[in-house]
Amino acid sequence: MGGPVVVEVLDERGRVQHRVALRELPATIGRGYGNDVILDDPYVCPRHARIVRDADGALAVEDAASVNGLRDERGTRAERLPLRGAGVLRVGHTTLRVREASDPVPPAIADRGTPSRLPARLAPLRVSLGVGIGAFVIFALSAYLSSTMRVSVGDVVREALERSLTLAIWAAAWAVASRIVVHEFRFLRHWAVISAATVVWIVTQVAVGWLSFLYPDSAASTVFDAGSSIVLVGAVVYAHLVLASLLSRPRARRTAAAVTAALLAIALLFSLSSDRDSTSSITFDGALKPWGVRWVHTVSLDEFASGAADLRRQVDQLAGEH
Repeated sequence: MGGPVVVEVLDERGRVQHRVALRELPATIGRGYGNDVILDDPYVCPRHARIVRDADGALAVEDAASVNGLRDERGTRAERLPLRGAGVLRVGHTTLRVREASDPVPPAIADRGTPSRLPARLAPLRVSLGVGIGAFVIFALSAYLSSTMRVSVGDVVREALERSLTLAIWAAAWAVASRIVVHEFRFLRHWAVISAATVVWIVTQVAVGWLSFLYPDSAASTVFDAGSSIVLVGAVVYAHLVLASLLSRPRARRTAAAVTAALLAIALLFSLSSDRDSTSSITFDGALKPWGVRWVHTVSLDEFASGAADLRRQVDQLAGEH
């Protein structure tokens, strides 16, 4: 009962890498050459599992006493997994989807005669290089604009190269983790993630500077700085986990949220331990901005003198009380 089935090998994003048509069941899955579905995965046993069909025609996958077993979409290990609809399971570090040969497929896309595009595998390379080069330009521009001294082109380029090299080292560490877990280096993708995040952080710091200038008595700049930093750290950790692990998207989001919360707690502890009861330093950011005079709140000399006199009387009164 039941016709042929097709086993699809999926990548980490759920896209089909290749398909294996099975005309007869049961069929075996494993790393050995005698299997019906051969997987090039060191975490898969020579004979790992087999696909069977019940008496009522339902498909299922049974573990063949493998080392790492079978796991469903949620990562739960099981000895037997029923396959309802387009059943998805994990075998070692490989994700499989089993479908009936009679399942419908979407209609073909009409060819409009559009010119051929670059192969899909070149798209990530192009995007990653574009993000990295764009980040380098932003770093150089930031180094030039943030300096109050006369700087040379060499100084600007050197600072931009130092920042880019630091990000490359960070990306290389994640790329090594990707190579170990998913067997792909993915350096350029990790480099693009951290480069884009750094550019966003530079932009947010510019916004924080403007907020503190326009609203010096408000906590808006502090709230915006803290909130954007938390969101940015969580997004970076999530993106790296998606590229370097086999976690599902929901589990990657939860892990990123947990890591961000832990880093936030550590930052708060350091902040509390470094706080002092009193300080003689001025914490106001007095950096001037290119803002029209008519938009800046000003007072006359008489108003300033009157306010200073009132403040002096209050200080003298407090000194007399003590």
